[in-house]
Amino acid sequence: MDGMTGGGRRGQLLRRLRSLAGWLVIVSILAVSVPGPWGPAPVGITVVSGESMLPTYDPQDLLVTWRSGAYPAGTPVVYRIPEGGPGAGMNVVHRVVSVAPDGTHLMQGDNNAAVDPWRPLDSDVRGEVILRIPGGAYALRMVASPLFLAALCGVMLGAAVFIWQRERGGQPPKGPDSPRRDGLSGPRRRSTRTRREPRTAGAGVTLLTSALAVAVLVVPASAAAGSVSSDNLFATTVSGTIPPPAPLVTAVVNVTSSDRQQYCATVTVSTTSPTDITWNATLDHSTPGITDTAYWLAAAPTNLHNSATTVSFDAGAGAWVTKGVSRNAQIKAGAPTTFSYCAPTGAAAPYVDTALNVLIDFSGGQQYCVNVTVSTTSTGWVKWRGTVDHSTPNLTNPLYWLNAVPGFQNVVSQSFDPVTGTWVIAGVGHNAMIKSGTPATFGYCAPVNPSAPLVDAMVSVVPRNTPTVPGGQYCADVTVSTTSTDWIKWRAVLTQATPNITGPNFLLTSRPGNFWDSTSIDFTAGSGTFTWRLSGASYNSVIKAGTPKTFGFCRG
Repeated sequence: MDGMTGGGRRGQLLRRLRSLAGWLVIVSILAVSVPGPWGPAPVGITVVSGESMLPTYDPQDLLVTWRSGAYPAGTPVVYRIPEGGPGAGMNVVHRVVSVAPDGTHLMQGDNNAAVDPWRPLDSDVRGEVILRIPGGAYALRMVASPLFLAALCGVMLGAAVFIWQRERGGQPPKGPDSPRRDGLSGPRRRSTRTRREPRTAGAGVTLLTSALAVAVLVVPASAAAGSVSSDNLFATTVSGTIPPPAPLVTAVVNVTSSDRQQYCATVTVSTTSPTDITWNATLDHSTPGITDTAYWLAAAPTNLHNSATTVSFDAGAGAWVTKGVSRNAQIKAGAPTTFSYCAPTGAAAPYVDTALNVLIDFSGGQQYCVNVTVSTTSTGWVKWRGTVDHSTPNLTNPLYWLNAVPGFQNVVSQSFDPVTGTWVIAGVGHNAMIKSGTPATFGYCAPVNPSAPLVDAMVSVVPRNTPTVPGGQYCADVTVSTTSTDWIKWRAVLTQATPNITGPNFLLTSRPGNFWDSTSIDFTAGSGTFTWRLSGASYNSVIKAGTPKTFGFCRG
């Protein structure tokens, strides 16, 4: 059996590697042109189907796009119309006018007088135009037609079968002793057929593989020719008519007056339509002029000035749809209309946590009262909310800690936690909204915290008389004071060492039964000494610097 030389084997190997490289290139091109789990295809092919980009692009031009992820103003791109608008899902070839901070693109056709009503995101953009093939759609439709591809498949398959039969069929090769056709004698030269067979057989296999690839990859895709979208093979856009978008209607609001309870505003409604249209406008949280939360609506305003009427109201989105009345129902470009309304300030505004400025006012020793001022640096109205707890400035003293909701005025109680003493309040109708320079005030009164700790006070004793013998009768007045600038719940401690009652004649051997304006806590006595501790009565139990309290007692 004839063999191949080393050079022949190397040549055959190189030819097969080149064939494999060619197929890898083809597969790579298809891979970047077909979308998959990795996202939109970076390469796309689009057919121009309208006249909105004249004279830049003509209908039936073939455009090649590349998805780069950044499309500055002036870039022609292909984008998919977002869901919810006319023509949703179809592709548009227009130019970028600007890119908003939220990622939306403002688009316009070169042959259009107005910007597009759609605002595609980056995910809607298929790519920027990098190549234009004039009239390329006609050739693409011919090449992609089922009839053309089926014929091409048949030709390639027939050629493959013909080559295969020629190389493998027919008469077997002559032996070395067979008569020579040239009439000469002698051995025949070694046939080179064995060396050529791998080449021709490889060609047949290649043709057959190509035919199968066309049949498997291209024909199924071409079966839908004329209806393939940009999410399918080659991202080809069909020729069709996009439904005309509704004329762009915009509403701009100007707040003419506002206070903490109500605001009034004037609305200007305009359109890009060159002819008269019957308008309706939507006012919501994003409408220019009323993006401030103080102007968000909780219901459709009833205070309309006879120049508009309510179509609908969506409480969840705060969206109010209005339309004109008979005299201003029609508008066109250059001829806007206006209407006015009034609504409650802050009806749908969220609460804003605000710091409290607290001033304590005591009325006796059983309870205290608080005056609170709520303010903000905001130049716009905000709906305030405040929290009173153990960390509130001027209320950190345990004396003021709350055990229950106190009596209050000019606020509404939202919640109370008895474990932590946390009380959340908000304003009522007439003082619910505040802004810089217009604070709100409220007040409450609460009992002194019965669990507040007692604080030892300074004690000064003045005897009313001096006993002449031990055990003799005497009376004394006691003054308790403190240097604390805040109120404290006082405790007095009397001992044998207390100034003015140090002699043996003032010794207390038992607790006096006659004492006033105080409460005895405990009494202990020993040989030549005693300790008597007292606190204030309910009406004089608290003191601070400059506000001493007095009580007295008599012995015997």
